[in-house]
Amino acid sequence: MTTSAIIAGLLPTALGLGIGGAQRSAIAVTIIGGRSLCLFLTLLLVPAAYEKLDALEQSLANQRPKAWFDRLRPSTFGRPRPATHSDR
Repeated sequence: MTTSAIIAGLLPTALGLGIGGAQRSAIAVTIIGGRSLCLFLTLLLVPAAYEKLDALEQSLANQRPKAWFDRLRPSTFGRPRPATHSDR
């Protein structure tokens, strides 16, 4: 909302309308471009990057225990185990 208000306010200046508008149009275009870029980065790019990095972290976090259990399984399963007190 703030970005749209700034862009709407600077649009006449960016178009060079009004007294001395031609001299100030370059700074108005720069401000409009900067605010638009900030809006794009904060509302679209950063959340998308967080989502992708979270998915990557979850997949890596799930692979470590799975790999550990896969390594553990052949060495422990199928082997005779000593009887415990609860088995007697």
